[in-house]
Amino acid sequence: MLVWVGEGAPEPAAASSPAAPIAAAPALDSGERRQLTVMFCDLVGSTELAQRVDPEELREIVREYRAVCVEATKRFEGHVAQYLGDGVMVYFGYPQAHEDDAGRAIRAGLEIQRVLGERPEARRIGARIGIHTGLVVVDPSGVGDEALALGPTSNLAARIEGVAKPGSVVVSDATLSLCRGVFLTRSLGETALKGIDAPVLLHEVERSAGVRSAIAADAARPMVGRERELGHLLDRFE
Repeated sequence: MLVWVGEGAPEPAAASSPAAPIAAAPALDSGERRQLTVMFCDLVGSTELAQRVDPEELREIVREYRAVCVEATKRFEGHVAQYLGDGVMVYFGYPQAHEDDAGRAIRAGLEIQRVLGERPEARRIGARIGIHTGLVVVDPSGVGDEALALGPTSNLAARIEGVAKPGSVVVSDATLSLCRGVFLTRSLGETALKGIDAPVLLHEVERSAGVRSAIAADAARPMVGRERELGHLLDRFE
């Protein structure tokens, strides 16, 4: 180490202050594009109910109704995204995706209607359920732990719920096409929905057909009208 001795020794250099850290630009939560099945469930006649019962009783009714929705959602591994008044919005396909999310959503809807329908007459309440499947961008920067699915899919599911009869589960053709043959349904035809440009083909789900997947449903159907294909196959085999 070099040391200066005597007069003229330079003053010790002042310690350089550490450089101020460069403020990092705030990270923007990137949205995730994925296919989602959205289920809307809404309590029937809540406005009239609020006029007939005490607010404390109404609170208990809504809590019981929500508990039924949550239990069915958990059973089929969906995600309760939001409570909208007396409505519940559920995602199937986020945050955990399954290959049969459309079928899971329908089964959850049927389960909700079954449980609500089995309540004692004095405590019985009705619900309408609408389900639609489509592409969304999931924005994780919602309020609290909420993640919002942006795009027309959620809006369309809400509109479908609005035309469903009390006690029914109504699905779009986009949803049913992913699990056709798995459920027994009744076509409602093309239906005009408020705010939607073109009519949407809807189906009312009556019950499960007793098979677990669309592949199993296809395998259970007899092969008919395939004489030309079978003949071609036999020619190649020979």
